[in-house]
Amino acid sequence: MTDKIEIAKSISTIWDVMTEEQREKFVNELEVRRYIESEIIFREGDEATHTFFVYKGRVKTEVLGLDNKQHIISMVPARSIFASQSPFGKSAYNATATTTEDSVIARLPNEHVYHLVESNPQIALMYIHMFSERIDTLVRRIQNLQRKHIRGKMADMLLFLKDKCGYEEDGKTINAYPSRKEIANAAYMDISNAIRTLSAFANEGVIAIDGRRYTILDEKKLLWISQKE
Repeated sequence: MTDKIEIAKSISTIWDVMTEEQREKFVNELEVRRYIESEIIFREGDEATHTFFVYKGRVKTEVLGLDNKQHIISMVPARSIFASQSPFGKSAYNATATTTEDSVIARLPNEHVYHLVESNPQIALMYIHMFSERIDTLVRRIQNLQRKHIRGKMADMLLFLKDKCGYEEDGKTINAYPSRKEIANAAYMDISNAIRTLSAFANEGVIAIDGRRYTILDEKKLLWISQKE
């Protein structure tokens, strides 16, 4: 298992501003576990007891929509915190978190996170900044889903994956491998429309598809579709 101190140090936004006493307690409280691909970390509605950090791998968070389908609301890459709102008045997790590949996940009890925020103004500011960014992202996604047609929603979804997960070494292939069903649910469309739209993008030379690998061939055109269609 990877050393806990190494993992704690990798959470640099918190580690770098802690006192030595806080760091020692932080390491003692930190729990680390390996998860296999598609393993559930917690479910929507479970008691919110911990804040989590992806050391290696990737996690998706999903909510159950009114259509009784799971909709992806976030892709959490390595070196990122998630379930970060749970120490602040949330008695239950508001989404289901699942690994999308073999992952190493750390977690910290919420009472300890709350104490850190309460006692360290720099950590409190970091949390305010993080919450602000996530609210902005969520508002933009809701607006896009309400205003855009099918092609615009799909283009927006692919760009969202690119922004959250980045590219593979080729600089074009999205470093995430969702199924057609996952993409359809995240874009709030049925799977047949999702498949047709992805195929149309491929035929137009905007993307290339190889199984679950999506390569963006013309990012400017994809952005134009996202903004105009």
